[in-house]
Amino acid sequence: PDHYDAVIIDELCHSAFVPALPTFRTQTCTIGLVHHLKASEPQPTHHAWASKLLERRFLNHQHGLICNSATTAGTCKALLGKSVDICIAKPGTITSVGNITPQRISERATQTGPLRILFLGTVTPRKGLHHLLESIKRCSHPVEVSIVGSHNRDPKYAKLCKKYVSDLATHKVEFKGEIDTATLIQELESAHILAVPSDYEGYGIAYIEGFSAGLPCIATAKGAPPEFVQQGVNGFTVQPGDV
Repeated sequence: PDHYDAVIIDELCHSAFVPALPTFRTQTCTIGLVHHLKASEPQPTHHAWASKLLERRFLNHQHGLICNSATTAGTCKALLGKSVDICIAKPGTITSVGNITPQRISERATQTGPLRILFLGTVTPRKGLHHLLESIKRCSHPVEVSIVGSHNRDPKYAKLCKKYVSDLATHKVEFKGEIDTATLIQELESAHILAVPSDYEGYGIAYIEGFSAGLPCIATAKGAPPEFVQQGVNGFTVQPGDV
């Protein structure tokens, strides 16, 4: 075909493309779009081995890569064990809190009443919601937590998280599920802090969404967040599982 120069293949679909890649690569220029490698996530040894095998094969059949962070680029190079042409394209936000001002941020931060925490992400074990809920249970002062994100990826885990906080008396925890952009902006505007203590993030768009609303972020120290979350300046990084 002469109407395009290259085909960009999302690495999240690597398992579907691996069988066809050798032939596909000879017919056109293939560029892999990598958010983060599954092999980077904490997982059982045999799962990690299978992830590395499949992802290395996918990466080996790309003429170049587009990665979302320097961390992701580094993990790709390490898995391949060789140099590869890489472009880093950092994601942007889907929200735009246009009326946020330094004065508004200061006023919000000094309001009386419960601390309002926003969790933004798919409700799966990797995102660390259970660690956040455990930390909330240990708080003596009232805390309000708004949990925004799909429950469909792991319904069993979502159900367990809801059950875990069903008997709370001091704190208020609301599971909002998936919401539209306008409602998300309202959640960002009303929160005091965004907290997503993931096991690993290849980038972490949720934290950037928080920054767009002037929120400090509690982020994982594993993966790319330390590239842009400055400890004690615009947020804090914590080790996975450090309740």
